[in-house]
Amino acid sequence: MTNNSSEDQKESIDSKIHHPEVILIDSTNEHIYGPNPSFDEAKQEEDELWHMQKKHYPMWIRFFCLFSLFISLIFLAIVSLYVVVILFFVVLTFFQNEEIIEKIKSGWLLFKNCLVVTLALTIGLFSPTLGIGLIIVYFSMKGDEKDKLFLKRILKKFL
Repeated sequence: MTNNSSEDQKESIDSKIHHPEVILIDSTNEHIYGPNPSFDEAKQEEDELWHMQKKHYPMWIRFFCLFSLFISLIFLAIVSLYVVVILFFVVLTFFQNEEIIEKIKSGWLLFKNCLVVTLALTIGLFSPTLGIGLIIVYFSMKGDEKDKLFLKRILKKFL
């Protein structure tokens, strides 16, 4: 009997206590310590990033990336088929024919370049400057003189 009465008392006490649904915590403590400079800097950086994300690019650049992406996807499919066929012949000759091995090396290099361009153009649909910038950085960092001369000619026209 005493157990029931003590449980009833606990329930009545628990019902009288108000439990808040939300607890607000002031993380800036401006009213105690003054303004928090790191919070202001973070807010400023966030505003700058938001402004950069809201930047609108002309639609012709996006259409150019989209059209180039379709061409690149077609070319990637053709190069992939070429590499698979040449790889079949390389395996068929047990890696003994040097001419076919050179063709597979050049085909693989072409496949990698085409894949990078395709991925960069996909990024270029959302951020054209980033996508085109990735293409330029990739080919300039590759170290091939032919690609560097080609990029220099293109950049001279636009700069």
